[in-house]
Amino acid sequence: MALRPGPLFSVPRWPGGALLASSPFLFGFASEVWVPLIAVGLFEIVAALVTKTTPSKSAQKWN
Repeated sequence: MALRPGPLFSVPRWPGGALLASSPFLFGFASEVWVPLIAVGLFEIVAALVTKTTPSKSAQKWN
């Protein structure tokens, strides 16, 4: 199994979250359902922003 580096792992997360959060308004179904999509989309954006992309010093000593 190949491992992806930290920055490469979090790059697709924030655009995906932005698309998910804006999709009810972009695709015209905001009158039906929008709260769950915005909540999950914002969670994805926040998760991408707070994800640590470099290993800690204690993790580096094991490599």
